[in-house]
Amino acid sequence: MKNNQNNQSNQNNQRCQENQRNEGRKELTQREREVAELLVKGCSNSEMAEVLMVTLSTIKAHIREIMRKLNAKNRVIAAVMLTEAKYVN
Repeated sequence: MKNNQNNQSNQNNQRCQENQRNEGRKELTQREREVAELLVKGCSNSEMAEVLMVTLSTIKAHIREIMRKLNAKNRVIAAVMLTEAKYVN
């Protein structure tokens, strides 16, 4: 009985820690939100770089980070997730 309670307690702690990691992971910086808005609008990387006046590699880094935080496999999935989660207008 005691083992069962310990196992259940450990599982609850693990879930709690995982939820905290996932919640923190979804926080986008101001610049990432700007890139996200353009991503949702369907802009290409080059267009985003021009609008935000940064290099193409900077845009790619922001998109990569957005995808990592959302755990999205590609930019289309990221755009859908951003829209559904109301990260962008």
